[in-house]
Amino acid sequence: YLLDELDIHILTSTKDLVTKNLQNNTPNNITLIGNPDFNQESDKLSFSDNFPLRSIRDKNDSTKIALLPYTQIEIEKLDSVFTASNKKIDAIFTGKNATESALKNLNSPQILHIATHGFFLENLEKDTKDSKMIGFDKNKVFNNPLLRSGLLFTNAKKAFLEDNGSDGILTAYEAMNLNLDNTDLVVLSACKTGLGDLKNGEGVYGLQRAFQTAGAKTVLMSLWVVNDEVTMKLMSAFYKNWILGKQTKREAFKNAQIEIQKMDKGKYKSPYYWGGFVMVGE
Repeated sequence: YLLDELDIHILTSTKDLVTKNLQNNTPNNITLIGNPDFNQESDKLSFSDNFPLRSIRDKNDSTKIALLPYTQIEIEKLDSVFTASNKKIDAIFTGKNATESALKNLNSPQILHIATHGFFLENLEKDTKDSKMIGFDKNKVFNNPLLRSGLLFTNAKKAFLEDNGSDGILTAYEAMNLNLDNTDLVVLSACKTGLGDLKNGEGVYGLQRAFQTAGAKTVLMSLWVVNDEVTMKLMSAFYKNWILGKQTKREAFKNAQIEIQKMDKGKYKSPYYWGGFVMVGE
């Protein structure tokens, strides 16, 4: 694979070539968010057949958003890595506490790790019976790619279906206003977080652009639907390499991808498991 032959850095602009390298800084202010309770207080609500995000439905109960139990294990493993290196974790939000408002209230953690569902509405039909979607006018969602990509948090199902601005879905539009001016790395451990519309002269609109606009220097994100269990293993390997192994974050990420290829006698050798994540920025 190309990964084995070249060291590829993905940048958002040429200024990243001359910006002071901060990759070897030791992170101290850390926030971990994962395993949200997507279906809290929404048992009476049900998805319609034309719901645009069928991939996030629970396979055993199509009326609910699928939970992500491995993200809980992921957060616990990362907590262990940071504890072993005597790093201070400012906050951990899981289960019912993994809310959109918890994220919005953060003040520029050096590392922000979010393990949840991500989405990008790429095939949205403009002419539908519904006048609103995720609390916004349907036409605005159709025309603005920053409203068609986002992350799900606790109570996301209610936010999707009640269309009243309920806390539970963070769109890329909202992510631009987060306080991340001193944030070295944002990890979006979720599906399709790197996708967005391509606009002439504007690059890719979406979560990557939104988090960097908010101040994040580097974003680690995914380009397709990723495997929950293998993502947990990839993230664990990445942080061990970076925090305990004293590697730069780019070296740590590349080496983690190589480790996944070799894990369990090559069970995860296919790029499907490790190639979906890319690191973009400084």
